[in-house]
Amino acid sequence: MPTADTPEAIPSNEPSSSPAPAAPAPDDECVEIAGRTYATMTGLARLLGVTPRTLSRWDERRIGPPKIKVGKMVLFEIEKIPAWLETHEREAVIVRRGSSRRRAA
Repeated sequence: MPTADTPEAIPSNEPSSSPAPAAPAPDDECVEIAGRTYATMTGLARLLGVTPRTLSRWDERRIGPPKIKVGKMVLFEIEKIPAWLETHEREAVIVRRGSSRRRAA
């Protein structure tokens, strides 16, 4: 008979060998489908250092990364992110100090 000290007497909160869900929960940060890796809105926002709302604003302005929408879940293919970042790369602006123009009096 199990006692309170043995593991058999402690109820387990883990599911009993049930199969894994077919689709990941929408709040997961990364999803793999057919051998491709996708980031969720939350995952990509964390990766880029912006908020999910910022990604939504970029999407509204059509300047955001390419996305795939499945129902309410928005996914971003990880392999396409570097190419999107390159399209938004800008050259540094050189600011020269001490060469301000003065108006003639």
